[in-house]
Amino acid sequence: MLGFHEATASRKLDRITKALRKSIRDTLLKQGMSKRQVEEALEADVRDINVDVQNALAQEKAAQSFKKESSPT
Repeated sequence: MLGFHEATASRKLDRITKALRKSIRDTLLKQGMSKRQVEEALEADVRDINVDVQNALAQEKAAQSFKKESSPT
């Protein structure tokens, strides 16, 4: 369908995953997390994390709106 073998897709996906994990790890270390904290965070199964994205975005939007209304012009 995409013009290359399943094994090729798998290798590409592995490379992308490794690069993404390295980028995330480097960013978290730069932001002050310890190596142990970073490894624990990367071991977490995202399917076990319960986040209400819609509510979080609504709160962020409300906070930004409040900042705009209360800032001097």
